[in-house]
Amino acid sequence: MTPSFVKLERCDGDAELEDSSRSQDSFRSMISRFAFKHEGVSSTATPTRTSSTVKKERAIKPYSRVTKPERHTKSAPTATPGEDAILELPCVPDYLAPGLNVMFVGFNPGIQSSTRGHHYAGATNFFWPFVVEAGLTNGERVGYADDSRCVADFSLGFTNIVSRPSRSSTDLHAREYAAGVSPLLHKINLYAPRIVCFVGLRVWDAFNTETKHIVTDKKAKAKPVLGVQPRDFETESGRRVKLFVTPATSGRVTAYTRLQRLDLFRDLKVVVDGLGEPDGVEDGGQS
Repeated sequence: MTPSFVKLERCDGDAELEDSSRSQDSFRSMISRFAFKHEGVSSTATPTRTSSTVKKERAIKPYSRVTKPERHTKSAPTATPGEDAILELPCVPDYLAPGLNVMFVGFNPGIQSSTRGHHYAGATNFFWPFVVEAGLTNGERVGYADDSRCVADFSLGFTNIVSRPSRSSTDLHAREYAAGVSPLLHKINLYAPRIVCFVGLRVWDAFNTETKHIVTDKKAKAKPVLGVQPRDFETESGRRVKLFVTPATSGRVTAYTRLQRLDLFRDLKVVVDGLGEPDGVEDGGQS
């Protein structure tokens, strides 16, 4: 039941109050503290609020704010921190010439390769140690800074299936691999290398999927054939090019040990030695 305000006044005939030990003045004073007369209160008056009253109000006042669910709108994806800087990094140039013994085809330049301007320049990349230890440089110790002279000195050339730099090859999209096959085919037809070595299973998969060069069964697809492939590639000029596949040489690769990958580079050296002397290529074939 909701209590209502009442007008309290002293009753002079009340016997109980006359017998009280309290004085009339003190009683009036006490009653006046609680008296409330509607006719004496202004509509604009503000009742006095004590600290105890405020505490009680806070304790019993219901939470009146209506909380509405937030409305999330789809916004354009934001770039990864530093992504713009990566997009501005320069591509690494190809080093190719007609009739090379080996044309190495990698994924794309990493950050260190791009900033240094050389192929396989990552600090944890085993490519150059593999090339040297396998004997592809005839015992001469070389590194990424020597990539440009490897064309003339050791008949080794370099290119990538995707030209744009990225932190990792996993940052590349499938459409980029697919789009890179046509330029790669042009380079193979133009320069007619004796061997094309795909450095990375994903690179080989992209080439094989787009060209339908080697048809394999499901078991073979689940476990790609490493090393030299059973069928050669024939260029537009009629030259036969051997195809060789090796896992990526990055230190991040854990599916193959360092020794397993080094052995494949040694197998590549055996294939190169088995080719004999090159016949010569006229001006690189079609342009």
